[in-house]
Amino acid sequence: MQFNRGANVVTSDGKGAGHVDRVVLDPKTKEITHLVIRRGLLQKEDRVVPINVVTSKYGGELTLELPSTEFEGLPVFEEEQLIPVNENQSGDPSSTALSPAYPGGAAGFANTGPQYRRETHLNIPDQTVALKEGARVVDHDNVEVGQVAQVLTGTPPVEVSHFLIAKGLLVKEHRLIPAEWVESLRDDEVQLTVTADAVEKLPIVEPAA
Repeated sequence: MQFNRGANVVTSDGKGAGHVDRVVLDPKTKEITHLVIRRGLLQKEDRVVPINVVTSKYGGELTLELPSTEFEGLPVFEEEQLIPVNENQSGDPSSTALSPAYPGGAAGFANTGPQYRRETHLNIPDQTVALKEGARVVDHDNVEVGQVAQVLTGTPPVEVSHFLIAKGLLVKEHRLIPAEWVESLRDDEVQLTVTADAVEKLPIVEPAA
């Protein structure tokens, strides 16, 4: 199975759910736990879908073994929370201190009363990363060798077997990086255990549709 950013996703009752935006995986086991499905253009909404309800179709489209009503009940990817700021703890200096909401529901700036700060919580399992397409791929010496184009799985279907990387501007070269070559994963970067020379020796491949 392969996961492409932008791949169309539909529910079991044929409703459009959105498209794949991120792949959530355990950086130690290289197992995929969830997909982040994005819907909307101006007002984007991202929902976290367990991988065990995802099946693939020819052409890269993904189907969820969930009706649209259950999909709507899945957690959003990013959730903002208001956290009380302790008098002895300044909290995140980049966050904004807010007073409690006014009767109309809007939060206002205040110099007195309880103070809060906004925190963004990611609704994915602890110790996992939400890898995005286009994440930098660097070698053992932090030399960039490409960007993530696809995530491919083998058997079992939740275990990543390869990362397809792309290199170049107008004309892109694609190579398959074995998952065993991955040393660490972050949401925006994949670091390899090998050098750029080893990557260059891999054959150029055509990406699957």
